[in-house]
This record gives sequence, structure tokens and C-alpha cells, in this order.
Amino acid sequence: MSAFVASGLTLAQSIYSNSYPWMAAPAAGGMLRDGPPEQGSSAPLTLGNVGIGALVLLFNAGLSAWLNLGLTRGLAIAAARCVVQLTVLSMVLNYIFLCQSAALVLGMTVAMSVLAAVEVTYWRARRRFPGMFQSTMWFVLASVVSVALFGNAYSLNTRPAYAAEKFIPIVGMLFGNCVIGVSIGLAAVMEALETHRGRVEAMMCFGASRWELIQPVAVGALKAALLPSITNMGITGLISIPGAMTGWVLGGADVLDAARYQQIIFFMLTASSTAPPCSLTTRPPCASTASPRHAAPGRTASRRHRRPPREARRAQACSLPFPRASASAAAADKRCFCCALFCCSARGGIDSADRMAGTAKITDLAGAIGQTPMVRLPGIHDGSSEGAAQRGGAEIVGKLEYMNPGASIKDRVAKHIVRQLDARGVDRAALLVVAGPGNLAVSLAMLQRRLVCLVPERTSADRVRLLKAAGAVDIVRTLDGALPGAPEHPASIGRRLAAQAHPPGSAVYVDEEEADDWDLAECYEELAAEIVAQTDGRLGALVLGVDTGCAATHLSRALRARVPGVQIVGVEPSAVGDAGSHGAPAGPLARRWLCEDIGRAYPPRALDPAAVDMWVQVSDKVAYSMARRLVRAGVAAGPASGAAAAAARTYAVSADALQQQQQQSTPAKAVVVILGDSARNYGETLLSDDWMLAHDLLDSRMLREIQLKQTDQYRAASVEDLQLPAAVAVAESDSVGAAIELMAESDFSQVPVTGPARRLVGYLPLSAAQTLVESGRAKPADPVARVMLRFAAVRATAPSAADHQKQKQQQQYWLITPETPLSELARFFETHTVAFVTDASRKFCLGIATKQDLMAFLARRGSRALY
Repeated sequence: MSAFVASGLTLAQSIYSNSYPWMAAPAAGGMLRDGPPEQGSSAPLTLGNVGIGALVLLFNAGLSAWLNLGLTRGLAIAAARCVVQLTVLSMVLNYIFLCQSAALVLGMTVAMSVLAAVEVTYWRARRRFPGMFQSTMWFVLASVVSVALFGNAYSLNTRPAYAAEKFIPIVGMLFGNCVIGVSIGLAAVMEALETHRGRVEAMMCFGASRWELIQPVAVGALKAALLPSITNMGITGLISIPGAMTGWVLGGADVLDAARYQQIIFFMLTASSTAPPCSLTTRPPCASTASPRHAAPGRTASRRHRRPPREARRAQACSLPFPRASASAAAADKRCFCCALFCCSARGGIDSADRMAGTAKITDLAGAIGQTPMVRLPGIHDGSSEGAAQRGGAEIVGKLEYMNPGASIKDRVAKHIVRQLDARGVDRAALLVVAGPGNLAVSLAMLQRRLVCLVPERTSADRVRLLKAAGAVDIVRTLDGALPGAPEHPASIGRRLAAQAHPPGSAVYVDEEEADDWDLAECYEELAAEIVAQTDGRLGALVLGVDTGCAATHLSRALRARVPGVQIVGVEPSAVGDAGSHGAPAGPLARRWLCEDIGRAYPPRALDPAAVDMWVQVSDKVAYSMARRLVRAGVAAGPASGAAAAAARTYAVSADALQQQQQQSTPAKAVVVILGDSARNYGETLLSDDWMLAHDLLDSRMLREIQLKQTDQYRAASVEDLQLPAAVAVAESDSVGAAIELMAESDFSQVPVTGPARRLVGYLPLSAAQTLVESGRAKPADPVARVMLRFAAVRATAPSAADHQKQKQQQQYWLITPETPLSELARFFETHTVAFVTDASRKFCLGIATKQDLMAFLARRGSRALY
């Protein structure tokens, strides 16, 4: 590098001696000859002058000795090398200038290109590839010579263009600049290739071109290589240009002419530093394609993907792992999850002989209503209340009314309403216009009744879908805060719809709040009898959410007749304030609440104010957080049940504190909570972490757990951090037998399939292929395209209804790339078993990821969230 710079600075005077005659040689006394105005004086320099100049290095030597840097010897050697190199180079160049031989100019140029290649390959590069020296030398030589010849001939007006006094100094500066650009570009490319080795190998197996392999890193490398030249022409150039003009100015040239020369030189430097990095950045992947570790495209890979355990392979054979699941499949998964929780709850809570007797024989749905279990609710206790229970205080137990066939307490009401309709002679095909949050309508639909449902705006979408699937004729949304008597009140709307039915009298309006229309005392008498029997006479309080007020009124009367002194605790949303179930009407402008099945903006007509001894208002956040705690504890109850459970905890704490204050020692009492709604009706709300986070309904502990599970445990890691091995692929035209043999030999459980232009189009599971061959539905000689599972195109919008049938064979594609965050991959594995990692264009399969890979990553990182 020093030789290149030296050639530019040492020979500047020679250039201008030929360009400006008055600079040919100094006159006697060291003054310039006659010509333009004198630029200054210049005396001949000797080695003595060089020695005097070297004295300034004594400061560096003294500083090194004082701080014990150990650089004194190296400084002396470098100074000596500088003197020797420049002296020898000046002699050689002086001879070349005198001879004016094109052959000598060419030889000097080739020698400088060899020095440039040596510096790039052996001094600057930390990683090398085969043929790096030869490639660097020829690419740099071709770029520099072409730019130098063009610049000399047309910009500097030099004839001939290879004139030694101008050509060699310019070529020296161009070589020096190219060395910097090529070194930066190759260093960036080699570092990226080493980091992403597995990814590059997989793309090679799919037949990727050199540019496709290197494009992502080549762009960044070229930017870094060209930046120094661009900077020299920019703001930084304002500082460096005067220094670069030193040779010309000291040689006596006019300052304006020296500036023009420097401008041309900078343009030539920038042009010559572009082509070599562009050409050399494609060489590393090209040099590695001949490595024996790379096999034929689409057949084998350099590493093996570990086969999942047998249980995981069974799960993979039963599902379509990669396409995005439909909404109906997600809802089915949620229902299965809730059913599992039901079974868990039942195992811990059914202790009634009547319940066992009810399941000992086959019955209809109406016969299965009632006799729900009662279980302890340890998940809702905090430290104080649990300790109080252990000292003989109140024990909180839950009456699992959501275990009825229709998943709510309204099954009991629906059964008695149907009996009364039959007693009145109403045709079973008559239309029922049902008002309420939706649970009563679901129960009536379960009992095979035709319905028009009037549901509030806050009713969940899951419950509306359930009503549609159950056969509801129509669903009408009503205003949440409408007051009785108003045209938009559900009763007004329902009675108008019933009167408009044809023929007249073929529709009946059903509303539990209309106490005069239905006699529900017997319904709640049965429930009260179950509660007293299951608590063995230890009933201390009953806690239930209040909506229509019918349950609170009838249960209060029935329980007080059996257990004098029992406390009835009513629960309502805190959003109603001083209005609502037991105060003045709040009106339609009252603040809305999210919790369904409880709360009214006005006192319901069916509620007896004397029926409730104590009111507890619960916020949406407390209700939903408690419901999630219940789900975690195995009790799949909904938000209204969560509100009741939270109120029960509040009552138990206050009752225990009062007992301690009065220093009473009484037997432990049971606080019974009516858990009347199911979590399965809230798949998109209560059971959705995203929805709960968006509405700020999680308490601090659950919020920390979910944030840790979703994002914190991955700490911004991506799929690339899983270090997946390269994937194996087969073509659509390959035979099924060959694909099975490949997977068996490689111990793979599935293999990606490529189509035209080696584009990823689907995959073939091993278990599915073996089953088809063994059953005779496919032959080993059949092409893979006949039995493979295909991926759909990436959709930007939701599929239409006409696409649902097609999605059975071809599901929505979910793009997974090496840059995909692991938090998103974890969401993908919530509904799928295996992910095929591709590039952004979905052209190359770079790896296969399973949930086991994600778990192994967390184990390596030492995550304490789940593993």
C-alpha cells in the first residue's frame, strides 16, 4: 500500500514538469525558471533533509518508551523500510520515465497488481477461498487499467495514454483505493457466508445461482466498499483534498490546475473501486460449490434433520401442519380444550350419588340437566383467605352450573319454560323470540326449538356462532343500556317481532325477566335443594351474579326456607356505579362493561330488593383475571363466574375478619359460588391472550407470565438462531418409492417437494406416503405430485365462503423465513406441528423446524418460563 501512495506523491513533480515547461528543472540558486509568477522557492533535497524530517518521530519513540507500549523497535523498522522502498522505487521509476517504453509501463502495472493481490489475500483477509489471489489480481488489474487509460486519454489529454510520467502515478493511486474497497467487500461477504453456512448449503442443493446466493450480503458489502470513495468526494473530502494536492502544489503547479487534476483523479478512483468488489463478491459461493459435501440438487443434504419422537410423528400424520388453520378448526381446538378441563374438574368434584345415578342410564338432554358437581376453588385464594379457611374460616366452593349440557345455568330455566309451553299447548314448531345475553337461547336451541335471538351488543362472537350453528332463525343485536319502555329495549323489540309473525300467534316472546309470564320457582327450588345437600348443612353464603334478578330472588327464598341466616351476595359490574341492579336507572349513556351475563343499567323487574343481603361490584379486569385463574386451576368458567368468584373471595375475607374481631369460634361455613357460564363461549376473548392484553384485563402476575411466554423468553431471537440443519427435497416428478426410501435412509419424517424452477410447492409426510402405498391407493412408481400435500398461495385477504371446500385440500400458506421472530413461530406451532423455513420468495426450503427445535433452543438459553 505504501508503494502505491509513494508513487503518487514522489512523482507529482515529474507529472507537472512535463505538463508545465517552466517546471522542468530548478534554476541556479534553487529558483524556478522564467515563466508564470513564481510559486515559491525550492532547494534540492538530500538524505540529510530526510534525516532531519525523521527527527519528528522521536516524539513517538519517547511516548512509546514512557508508556511502555513496545512500539519503538517497530517504529524504527517502519521508518527504515519507508526510506529504502521509496528510494528504490524512485530509481526504478526514473529509469522507466527516461526509457519511455510501453513494455516497462505494462510490467510496472502488472507488478503493482500483484502487490495489490498479495495485500488483499495475505495481509488483510481473515478468511480466504480457493483462487482468491488470482481472482483479485485479474479483476483489479482490468478495472484499474481500463479506467486509467480512459482518464489519461480523454480527461487529462495525454498522448499516448500510457505515457509513463502520468500513467504510472495514477495507476498507483487507483490500485491503493481498490485494495481498500475489495478488502472491505470480501471481508463482509466471507463473514456472512461463514455465519449462514447452513442456509447457503440448502440453497445450493436447490440449484440457486451465484447471484441468488450472494445477493443479500453483496448489496451491503458493495455499499461498504464504495463508501470511502464517496466520502472522499463529500464533506470529508474538503479536509483530505488539500493534502492530496500536496505533490502538485509542491511541484510548483497552479493551485486551480492542481484542483482540476485532483477532481479528475477522485472520479477515476471512485469508478475503479466499483467493478472489482462487484465481481469478487460472487466468487466465494462459486468456489465452494465444488466441495464434496454438497450433493445433487433436490436429492440429499449435508446434514440430517432429527426425526421427531413417535408421539410427534403420530400427531403430524393426523394434521396438515403447515397451512394456516381455519377459524372453525381453531374453535374446535378451543372446545376440545374446554372439554378436557371439564373432565379434570369432574374428577375432583363429583361426590353425589344422585349424579352417578343420573349417568347410570341413557336419557335425553332434558334429563341430563341438573345435579351439577360442587368443587373446592383453591385457585382463587390469596394468602390471607386461604389461611383463614385453614383456621376454620369460610371455605369457598363452586357450583359448576356450566357442566349442564348447554354449558350454563340457563339449561334449568329452559327446561321449565319448555314444559310450560307444552302445557299451554304451544306447537313445538312455534317461533320463540328470546331476549337475553344468549345462554337461554342456546339452551332452548339445544332442546330443539326455533328461535329468533335478541342479544346485547357485548355478546361474544363465539356465542353468536354457536347460536347460528344451533339453528337460530335470526339474531338481532340490541342496545346495551336501553331502558324499559323504550322502543330499543329488548322487550319492546321482541314483542313487536312476535306480533308480526305469520300466521298470528305462531310466535312467543320469551324473557326470564318477565316474571309474570313464567313460573320459575320450581326451577330454583331444585337448585337450592342440591346446594343444601352438597354442603351438608354448612352453607354460610351464596354468591351469584345478578342479571335478570330471577335467580337471586327465587334462590334467596328457597335457601332461607332451608337454611335460616344464609347470606345472599349479589355481584354486578362496577361500571354501573350507584345505578344498576339495586339503584336508580343509569340510562343508555352509562359506561359499558365487557363482562356478559351479569349487570343491568336499571333495576330488573324480577329482582326482589330484599333478596340480596350484600352487593359486591367487580371490575372487568378483576372478573376476567379471576376467570383465567379458574381456567388455570382446571375450572373452565366464564367471566361472569370469575366475577362471582372474586366477590366470594372478598366476602370470605371480610367474614373472617369480622369473626376474628368478635372472637367467635364457629364451625367452618361454606361460601358457595354459582359458576353459571363456560369459558368455551369466549374463545376469542377470555381465552385469547392477545385480546386480554389489548383490553388490559390481566392482573400483574398473569401479565408477567404472558409477556414472558410470548416475547421475553425469546429475547428478539429469530428462526435463524435455531441453527437448523439443511433440508432435503424431492421433485414433483420423483417417484413415491424413491421419496419413502430417501426419508427412511435419512431418518426424516417429512420432506419438502419442489416444482418448476425448484420452487417449493408442498411436502410429503413419511407416514402418509407409507399408508397410501400399503393400502394400495398409491404405487411406489407414482409421482410424488399425486400424493403430496400442496401449499396455497399467500393470501392478503381472508378466504371467501366458496374457498372453504377447496381449503380441505389446499390450506392457507404461512410464510416462515430465517428472519421470522421465534415469538411468531411459537404462535404458528399452536396449531401446526412442523414449519418449512423458506426464503422470502418461497423458492428455496432452507430448513425444517418443529416445536422440539424451539424447546431445545429455550433449554439451551436456560429459559425458566416453561422448561
